[in-house]
Amino acid sequence: MIGFSLVFSLAAAVTGVEKLERGLVAIEREDGSVFLSWRLLESDADGIAFEVSRRCLEDLLEPATVLIAGQPYRPTNFVDKTAEKDKKYLYELREYSGKWKPEPYMGRACWEIGITSAFINAPTLLCRQIRFKSLLSPSP
Repeated sequence: MIGFSLVFSLAAAVTGVEKLERGLVAIEREDGSVFLSWRLLESDADGIAFEVSRRCLEDLLEPATVLIAGQPYRPTNFVDKTAEKDKKYLYELREYSGKWKPEPYMGRACWEIGITSAFINAPTLLCRQIRFKSLLSPSP
């Protein structure tokens, strides 16, 4: 009976796992830099590494600027100290492969300065996650 209860509770725990996305977010810091953060998932390989790139939303035809390049980057956060204050950016996260590859995106985040929220009466940051199948994603 105890063995059955243990197996049943373990099976229930496995089926209760949430299906989370990478959850990339971008937040402006007081010094003007942009803090990026994302989740490490249970399904990630032990040696997973990441590559972060940035595009200016005013000119999406320009190539992305790779912010982490040349070596594996294993932490799940990054500070972009080169962001310009008056620009809108799209940040893209990929699994590091040692070379630039257009797909698959693991997550995207936008940020913009000076948006006023109805809930906060001060200039605030527009920070939203854009899902994998968004309008900005390449068509399959």
